[in-house]
Amino acid sequence: MPAEPAHPPLSALERYHILRDQIQHEDNLTTQRLSWLMASQAFLFSAYAIVMNGPETVMRPFVREQREWLITAIPALAFSTAALIYVSILAGVAALSNLHRHAEKVCALCGVDSGLPPIQGNIRTRCFGLTSPILVPPVFIGVWLWLMLQGLSR
Repeated sequence: MPAEPAHPPLSALERYHILRDQIQHEDNLTTQRLSWLMASQAFLFSAYAIVMNGPETVMRPFVREQREWLITAIPALAFSTAALIYVSILAGVAALSNLHRHAEKVCALCGVDSGLPPIQGNIRTRCFGLTSPILVPPVFIGVWLWLMLQGLSR
């Protein structure tokens, strides 16, 4: 059997470009996840408002039962959705952090005079950029939890 050809080692510049592409991909996934969260929560808040503002007069028993069930089910669904999306956002943030650690090492190999910019700015701008993905989901989770508890205490 012929031996597999050895691949030449990647240069620091090639590793920089690969890491930049991976960071961009992870960042796009985080943005998509936050968009899923916002869209799902808007839809579920609208559904909840419609159910809550439905007319109380002359409701058939089936409709009344469904309304009562939806008043509990919508917050539970919204809470679960927000929590699951939040877990995926946190996984993305962890992946980004890991990629940035590798990128810092590669940038150090390239040297100060390489002219390569830091990927996604410095640590402070990256942290500020992650405030929405990290803080918005717990806000939705908290609101839905409060609504669920209010529904249980009636």
